[in-house]
Amino acid sequence: MLCLSLFVLCFSAESVVSLDVPYIRESFYEGGKLYDQFRFAVPGIHEFQVPDDVDRIFVKMWGSGGGSSSLGGGGGYSFGIIPVQPGENISIEVGSPSIYLLHNSLNYDPAGSRSSIFQTSLLNEIIVAGGGGGGTHSSGGAGGGLQGQSTSTINNGNPGLCGTRKVYGSGGGTQTKGGSKGTADTWSGCMSSGVDGGRNYGSRGHSTTIWQGSPGGGGYYGGGSGASTCYAHGGGGGGSGFILGSRVLNGTTITGNFAQPANINDPDRLDAGSPGQNGVVILKFSSNRSTRVTNPKTPVFFLMIIGVLFS
Repeated sequence: MLCLSLFVLCFSAESVVSLDVPYIRESFYEGGKLYDQFRFAVPGIHEFQVPDDVDRIFVKMWGSGGGSSSLGGGGGYSFGIIPVQPGENISIEVGSPSIYLLHNSLNYDPAGSRSSIFQTSLLNEIIVAGGGGGGTHSSGGAGGGLQGQSTSTINNGNPGLCGTRKVYGSGGGTQTKGGSKGTADTWSGCMSSGVDGGRNYGSRGHSTTIWQGSPGGGGYYGGGSGASTCYAHGGGGGGSGFILGSRVLNGTTITGNFAQPANINDPDRLDAGSPGQNGVVILKFSSNRSTRVTNPKTPVFFLMIIGVLFS
């Protein structure tokens, strides 16, 4: 007698990331339920149509980190559950250093921009993770939370020439206004103040000369940019996060800490939100259809264990 036992374990992952397919998709079982997860990591705005059998989506996101060095501010973190209608479209914004800024510094590190989600039925965003401020001679403020992180006061870089002149920190974006601009003591008639942050976007230093601080991070409201004087250039404030409570259940937004992104130990973060790195938006939802695993465009890998018993 020949007995044949066949066991099949299936895992699906669509890992092609391009402007046409700006996500990595995974399908997996968790707690006896089938889940789909879409990881959007390509900067820009992307459309996503809610599948027919989905009525809520769990969202987590990080804003992008500021700067191109360790002095840039880390991205903020936001998460929550969004009730949705099958077939509706939602817009996903993925942040990146230097994009979507009202202005950008010509000479110093760029700031990070925010990540967010819009529902088509609303004109405004429903959840936002703030971006980190740029940093040059001082650290940029981290993004996220109800208020982005402000930056610190720094001394000038040449006391023998500049005396005790200082650059004073810029503010993080809040829920109602942009972060305050940085200011500085004047030296030999040279001083460049920052610029207050605006709605959605951070701002760059007021001057386009070498006397210019780093820009503020984007967010629900952007961070103020840093000031500059006599060999000292201030960092930009972080952009704020945001949760629209009427559309997002159990939502929270968290501020990072200078170069450290918020919720830094989450395994889904990878490098998102670190200084100089893009943000990310992750959608996760349960499916009632087992066929969702077998998308014809999705590479499917099978582990087959065949036991052959002879008697």
